[in-house]
Amino acid sequence: MSLNILFNITIKDSQIEHLTKLIDKQQQLQLTAVADNKELKANIRKLSGLIETYK
Repeated sequence: MSLNILFNITIKDSQIEHLTKLIDKQQQLQLTAVADNKELKANIRKLSGLIETYK
């Protein structure tokens, strides 16, 4: 293989690694958002119950 092809492969490998890290981070953020939403919904249900109790 020529040096140019090896260089291009190295660059592409680096780009793929970077994109993989970005995707992993995005997935972590999505999982965190889902967990936060579940917690917020649970808190809203608790507050709604309290409001109904005091009506």
